[in-house]
Amino acid sequence: MQGDAAALPFEDCAFSSAACVLVLHHLRSAQLQDCAFAEIRRVLQPGGQFFAFEIPDRWFHRVIHTNSIFVPLDPDGLGARLSSAGFADVTLDCQGGAFRFSALRNK
Repeated sequence: MQGDAAALPFEDCAFSSAACVLVLHHLRSAQLQDCAFAEIRRVLQPGGQFFAFEIPDRWFHRVIHTNSIFVPLDPDGLGARLSSAGFADVTLDCQGGAFRFSALRNK
């Protein structure tokens, strides 16, 4: 199935978990990323877990995205953005040229 991360074609509370691997930085703006966070929360069951893997803003990542969209997420502000979208218990692990995070949907 193909869909828009900022307007998911699923019913509320349809999933127990959701994962995004190298997806979020391809959304056209931070606002669309926040819409995607809200949509992911909407389709998760209460207590459902959201997992993601992303790359930070580095010169090499900008170079390899020259002909595509690259709106990197700032790991330092991610907790607040996820909290605003209705997530809790955010964990963040930054290692090398990438980072991963997880969060639970608030009830």
